[in-house]
Amino acid sequence: MKWKLIDPVYGDMIRVKSGSIWHYGIYVSDEQVVQFGLAPRQRARVSDAQVVVCQSTMDEFCDGSFVEVAVPEKRDKKRTPPAQTVQNALDRLGEGGYNIVHNNCEHFAYQCYLGQKYCSQTDDIRKQFAFLSEVKVYYAAVPSTPFALDLPTALRNEEIASCQNADVKRDKYFVWKLLLRAIGSNYGKDATFVKQPTGKWTCNLCSFSLSHGDGVVAVSVSKADTGVDVERVALPSNVKVMERVFSQKEVTDYHQLQTDEQKALYFTQKWTQKESTFKMLNQSSFLASKPSEYTQHVVSKAIDVNGTSYVVSVACNPLQRVSFCKIDL
Repeated sequence: MKWKLIDPVYGDMIRVKSGSIWHYGIYVSDEQVVQFGLAPRQRARVSDAQVVVCQSTMDEFCDGSFVEVAVPEKRDKKRTPPAQTVQNALDRLGEGGYNIVHNNCEHFAYQCYLGQKYCSQTDDIRKQFAFLSEVKVYYAAVPSTPFALDLPTALRNEEIASCQNADVKRDKYFVWKLLLRAIGSNYGKDATFVKQPTGKWTCNLCSFSLSHGDGVVAVSVSKADTGVDVERVALPSNVKVMERVFSQKEVTDYHQLQTDEQKALYFTQKWTQKESTFKMLNQSSFLASKPSEYTQHVVSKAIDVNGTSYVVSVACNPLQRVSFCKIDL
């Protein structure tokens, strides 16, 4: 089976990268994709017994990533006709019996599409996902209301007060307010913050990362190392930016995309993935052209804030479950 970055049509089998594994489904329309449970990073912590065949929109299935479409090769079993493929999927809505190793979303999709169960992914899927801790990502629009520097950490208030740019000062204040809410919701109210000699802020309760700009703030919190980055979806400003951000393969993939909209999303996704990993690793230099180090443990999500499209990416080491939450400040 080959997989291509092309637009799916009625009855296609499709897949999307979810963390480090693939999530599969059957495409009916942009408003309907049938799948055996949502992708692991999208659903709450539920047991296998609670996972059922369900349907979602294409946007929900994608979750900010690019979808690949199955293209059978000669050696593959003859595919089921599209109408029957869709009917096979719809007939199983609400069906349970999920098992991450023996009866998962890939088994389901292949059975609908080829008439036989198949899974290319191995038993260590369970090892990777069944017992993962969680990194939580919160994002919000920056309020335009007046504010006072009332953070509980005096040194942080002083740092923000020293900012000459009013927009940056506002961003820095509200991203810290978002951080306090995120830590308070997940780890309690007894947080203390220390600024390390390197200039990095740390917390006694958890690891965290901050990002802000273009009217949006984002934070990630976790017991493990984490990094977050949020950017407005946009094309690269010049070729040098592309050379700095992309590996050669990524440059090739970028130029194969057909529309500016696709290219802008791809560029922003790759940039935020690498920036978030750079933050997580706390490195001194940004070697963004190295793909393996900068995308191995990253989850990205396309988001909409006040009618503007952004991508938020979170890096976590070791790999963890990821949840995203939009809140109002």
